[in-house]
Amino acid sequence: MNTVELIQWAKRLIKDPLLTETDLTVEPNSSLPLQFWIDALDRSCMYFENLMLQQTQDYFVGEEVITYVAGTETYKISGNSIQLRMLERVGSDRNYRLRPITILDKNRYLNKNDAYGPNYSENNPTVYSFWGNKLRIADSTESGTMNHFFVRRLSKILLGEVTSPSVTTIVLPTAPTLGRAPDDRNDYYNGSTFRVISATAGAGQLFVPTDYVASTRTLTIAAPTIALTGTIVVEVVCEIPENHHEAVATRMALLAKIADQQAVPADLTALANKLETDLIHAGSPRNTDESRGVNVPYDYGYLG
Repeated sequence: MNTVELIQWAKRLIKDPLLTETDLTVEPNSSLPLQFWIDALDRSCMYFENLMLQQTQDYFVGEEVITYVAGTETYKISGNSIQLRMLERVGSDRNYRLRPITILDKNRYLNKNDAYGPNYSENNPTVYSFWGNKLRIADSTESGTMNHFFVRRLSKILLGEVTSPSVTTIVLPTAPTLGRAPDDRNDYYNGSTFRVISATAGAGQLFVPTDYVASTRTLTIAAPTIALTGTIVVEVVCEIPENHHEAVATRMALLAKIADQQAVPADLTALANKLETDLIHAGSPRNTDESRGVNVPYDYGYLG
């Protein structure tokens, strides 16, 4: 479901006035304004992302390439990273994983990069320390690249008309129709999924930015299969698996009742608990040969 469909579903669950889909600037209920519903959607997605991360972090793994240069130890990592998963040096002979050490231990390994045995040459970095949004590799006499795998945060919801589109770039609006202004951190939308909501040509396509420059709000994308023309409206996709979107909408409805200081109906609470349990079970590690993934609720049975 897209952003508007999720909001409409949540509103129906508590009989709140629906959005006017032909004009999303209209406020149907001043006590629960449009921005509240976007915030509720963001909070709901974040809530279920956290639940899913406890079961299967690999569903939200992102990747970037870090170029390292001789004599430079410290490198800033992606702006949408939550947790570092793996750092892998790219080599012409083979790739190998770098080993984490503590910040206090970093000086022990300066210019002593074969600490883990003779399999790695003296001038290849084999260890790193990590803190905040930076990592430090042991001092190296060579240049090269590393693959950085990380658990990424889901981007906040945004829907609006893009400007200055080209074949491989899109500029996000300063004031989107739904959602807050684009994030001011470089690379924030890297790896997120965007959907073209409407366009003269190219509507319905998905794209995943490989770069985001915050100062100009510019996304770099692969050339779409169908060139985008006309007035182009895009949105950030809710990346909770789509067959769990009912859980997302139900949690939004719960947040609305709480925010409006109303009693939460027992049946709505029961539905939320049931859907949350389904999502947790769907992401649980398999202990049988049953064909199942995060997109298939546990109680759907064997699917072959």
